[in-house]
Amino acid sequence: MARQMLKRAFDAGVHAGWVTGDTIYGSARRLRMFLEERGQPFVLAVKSDESLWTLEERGPGQQRADRIVRGAAPEQWRRLSAGEGSKGPRLFDWALLPLFRLQLTEEERFWGHWLLVRRSVQDPDDLAYYVVFAPKESTTLEELVRVAGTRWRIESCF
Repeated sequence: MARQMLKRAFDAGVHAGWVTGDTIYGSARRLRMFLEERGQPFVLAVKSDESLWTLEERGPGQQRADRIVRGAAPEQWRRLSAGEGSKGPRLFDWALLPLFRLQLTEEERFWGHWLLVRRSVQDPDDLAYYVVFAPKESTTLEELVRVAGTRWRIESCF
């Protein structure tokens, strides 16, 4: 249903800088592929057991999101606010880890694929995962954190 709604909106000329959503939408691979085919940047939450493509020493392979993050070095984490909450800035530690995609054309190489990980400052075992599709050269971690944080505003409206 989300894909149909987005298709209608895009076909009607509605511009969206980003698409974001919870794990129900992030786990919908056909939705992610639809957005990629349209060149639509997204930050979509996924479950810890979501299988994602990575590039390892022996070549491309699939790993669960929670296993990919185990390879994050301490310097890959940055403390950033995901926006203002009712008690002030929502501070978390964030890491952005590359995912693998076969990119043959120049247009395909324009795009980056990442796993964005949010870690609680109070409980480092409390992690949230997001699949990201966005322009490689112009996308910053700060922007992705801001986009991930906008989802809470939408949910609070409901």
